[in-house]
Amino acid sequence: MCLKYFFSFSCALLVLFSCNTQQKSTEKIDYGTKYAKNFNIIEQNGYTEIVILNPDTKVVEKRYALVSKNNPRLDKELVQIQIPAPSIIALGGTDIGMLDMIGLADKIKGVGNMKYIHSPVVKKGYKAGKVAEVPDFSQMNPERVVAVSKLISYSGFGTPPANEDKLAKLGVICIPNYDWREIHPLGKAEWIKLFGLLFGKEKEAQAYFSKIEKEYLALEKSGAKLTQKPTVISGQMIGDQWFMPGADSYNAYLFDKAKCDYVGKEKKGTGSYAYTLEEVIRNYQDAGIWVNPGFKSKAEMLLSNEKYKYFKAFESGEIYCYSHNINYFWERSAIEPQKVLSDLVQIFHAGEISPKKLYFYKKISE
Repeated sequence: MCLKYFFSFSCALLVLFSCNTQQKSTEKIDYGTKYAKNFNIIEQNGYTEIVILNPDTKVVEKRYALVSKNNPRLDKELVQIQIPAPSIIALGGTDIGMLDMIGLADKIKGVGNMKYIHSPVVKKGYKAGKVAEVPDFSQMNPERVVAVSKLISYSGFGTPPANEDKLAKLGVICIPNYDWREIHPLGKAEWIKLFGLLFGKEKEAQAYFSKIEKEYLALEKSGAKLTQKPTVISGQMIGDQWFMPGADSYNAYLFDKAKCDYVGKEKKGTGSYAYTLEEVIRNYQDAGIWVNPGFKSKAEMLLSNEKYKYFKAFESGEIYCYSHNINYFWERSAIEPQKVLSDLVQIFHAGEISPKKLYFYKKISE
């Protein structure tokens, strides 16, 4: 994110000169993010500022000052977080994956539901009584939360949690994570920098991000040379509607870089769009590949909707999903976008490139 963009959301400090003519800059240095659009990291004079933007309005939603000790002179709009933080309640799966990736999984002292956890470190901590299950904000008991940790990361939805004020009075700080609203795959992954800063692991987070950035961009470059563009459908029926990603969404971005002709590209937008089953059958029945149906087997698919059998991809068995290890996917896919892109390239271009292993995806069984 460039300086000009950030300055629209915060006040620039002027360059000050000392009385002995020695120049001292107190200008905010925007150094933190290259791809992420929903947060930024700004080096201030004596502390690091984290700015989180509402993905819909692009208005500043939260401002945090990462400090070594409390500084009462700072702007009262800044929520002060003393670093390194001793622990965290991580309510989002991607939060856990990012913390795990830079050796911070042992700092996780609370999660939303162990049923959806993949991390072996968190599972071990739970069995040892060191990790607690903490219900969502609507049911959260603030007094119980304080006993677990005074820092919470959660998937933001543009409105503050119902109990946030009460939690704040008890010294609990809530940080919304909007990685799921990022469009660029590296924008999602870049949120690891925030977690690195919280725990004094910013160098490790930056090193990891630089590594996957290089790998991901190399894959994008090689994918641009592919000549085939198979037609791909994605998703499944939910109720009486079939949802597929819009042309400006994260999934569509990956589909485009993996070189396919995907259903949904004609509709602009960052979200998903609904189709009727009849529309999909009429217009896209002959798509050769189907991804992300949300099932482990064709038998499960037919139990959900027997009309799936009319699709060419169903007949040929060219259906791929991450549902065989879904917790692993939700924890790791955001922080390993190079592996997601690699999987899609392998699936879409099996006859055009040398085969490699799939990391997250798997052809569903009969």
